[in-house]
Amino acid sequence: QDRVEGFLEERLGSLARASISFQHDDFHPRNLIFREKQLVGVIDFDNCDSGDPIEDFYKLPWFTFPISEAFARGQIEGYLEVDPVERFWERYNIAVAMSLASSLVWVHRRQDRKMMFNFQHRIMEIVNTHDFTDGGPPTWF
Repeated sequence: QDRVEGFLEERLGSLARASISFQHDDFHPRNLIFREKQLVGVIDFDNCDSGDPIEDFYKLPWFTFPISEAFARGQIEGYLEVDPVERFWERYNIAVAMSLASSLVWVHRRQDRKMMFNFQHRIMEIVNTHDFTDGGPPTWF
């Protein structure tokens, strides 16, 4: 927790220079529609808002990476190929770090002990695979 909080305190100010745009805010495989191995649609825009477009990647370690490491890596590579982003990994790690505590609050409201245990375990995996020191890519990338 100290490492994650220290990372956020040190780097949160860098978001002041980030662009603001429309974002899905729940972008992960369960909200994608494929037909014949081609992406044909994105659903569930209930949480859409505006903010740093890199925030849309914060669910990669939560929902995408556990399903497919290759898909998670490809999503980032495809994005960066079309739109190279300065300080992408730093901004990505900020978004992921900010999701950790809020995810515990979200699951706590559901009062589901098993889900809480699973989320706590997932948080530990995320903390252990993400660079909340230097802001580099996660170990799986």
